[in-house]
Amino acid sequence: LQPLHGGAPQRIRAGRRECVFKHALMRDVAYGTILLSRRRQIHLRAAEVMEEHLGMERSGPDLALLAHHWEQGGAAERARERYLAAARFSSGRYAHQEAEDLYRKYLSLAGEPSVERIGARMDLAEEVLKIVGQYPQAIQEHERAREDALLLGDRSLEGRTTGALAALHWLVGSVDTARAEAEQAIAMLREAGD
Repeated sequence: LQPLHGGAPQRIRAGRRECVFKHALMRDVAYGTILLSRRRQIHLRAAEVMEEHLGMERSGPDLALLAHHWEQGGAAERARERYLAAARFSSGRYAHQEAEDLYRKYLSLAGEPSVERIGARMDLAEEVLKIVGQYPQAIQEHERAREDALLLGDRSLEGRTTGALAALHWLVGSVDTARAEAEQAIAMLREAGD
């Protein structure tokens, strides 16, 4: 970084010298010169320091940045947890596009079907996509959640996702589909004892 530093402004933060680049392209070139293994170490250390200093008082933007550092550092499970928390935080403050992006990052790291992944898909569908009028995408997320519930063999979750699908189909005017989904949901939930 020394040759690139040249005339870049500097500032001292927490006893360390920090470069501030005048142009994002210069920053990206400098970042690209760092070996991948070294970048991972830097991201892991940044995540560890953030966890230490933020403690339990983490806010959504902090969680999103923290998740990014964990992901870039190769700690997918920690990144996944932080992305989900950040998505829920953003959704709660009606930052729908940000919430959708964070839910999608979580889902890209979620791996195998789980109750958590089903909940995230349902939250994305109900708390983000449906609210902003993206009904086809909301239906698709509920269908994926139902597939996950089926793979897990969780009849109760399968019934809940099918019920949510029925409500969405009703909302978009697909009355016959909504009725069929609702009947399926009731049967599934009764079978599960709910």
